[in-house]
Amino acid sequence: MRTLIFLTADYANITQDKKLNVMGIFNQIWSKSFPAKHSTFHVVIKLSLELGEDPNRERVIEIKLINEDATWERPLGPPRNFKFPEERIPGFTPEFNLILGVRDMVFPEPGIYQFVVLVDGEQKGICTLMLVIIEAQSLE
Repeated sequence: MRTLIFLTADYANITQDKKLNVMGIFNQIWSKSFPAKHSTFHVVIKLSLELGEDPNRERVIEIKLINEDATWERPLGPPRNFKFPEERIPGFTPEFNLILGVRDMVFPEPGIYQFVVLVDGEQKGICTLMLVIIEAQSLE
């Protein structure tokens, strides 16, 4: 299995005809003070099977957010079971899309954070997010 897309965005959805829409992709959040609360954003993941992998097997996906020295960790919801879509198109590898809406996430301090996606306990991707403090500028 491989990760085709792993990003943070202001908004994302999947249409009825299974198109993935993503708006406002970002990898930095600026704040005047910490801890900093970010009201709403979306984590977007698209996974694909490798040749020979069983498309019918149920898997467990888990997404965590950790700080740069791994002393702080937050799961983005509980682990969830998933399967790749049963609808098969000849010549195309099955894909699985997941969008997680995140509300009122509190980041304790500035620095580098990483979202980590695990499938069946194995790391499949990392999405880095930088939290930056806005320094007060002197007016001299």
